[in-house]
Amino acid sequence: MPFMAAWYLLTFVSLLFFLQADQPFRVSWRHALRVYAHATAFASLCTALACLLEMLLDTLWFTGPAIGRLLTLRVYQLLAQAVFVLGVTVTWAQLWIGYRRHLRSPYGWLLAAVCLFVGHRLAELVMLFV
Repeated sequence: MPFMAAWYLLTFVSLLFFLQADQPFRVSWRHALRVYAHATAFASLCTALACLLEMLLDTLWFTGPAIGRLLTLRVYQLLAQAVFVLGVTVTWAQLWIGYRRHLRSPYGWLLAAVCLFVGHRLAELVMLFV
């Protein structure tokens, strides 16, 4: 949980850094916060979907056959990985849409990917010292 919070915060900070460094597309921090909030709000829907699927798996765990219990552990791992990939993809796509729609930036897809990558790497670095 602290890693994800650090990742969200540091991705936003890198987003602000790249937006302020790019002269033709300079925007205020409030606008960047609005775009980032929309992006992470849609990604949180992926987490809600994962919770619903885990409830379904828990129901199958207690009511299903014994072989189903062995398979559900692997399914939990696959579900967690799929939700993570889906959440990152949705965040990237929403940041790209925000760049394209509000900033008219021709390379918004790349900038959104770089912000997510830089935020992830900085969060890993912070977690080493915490």
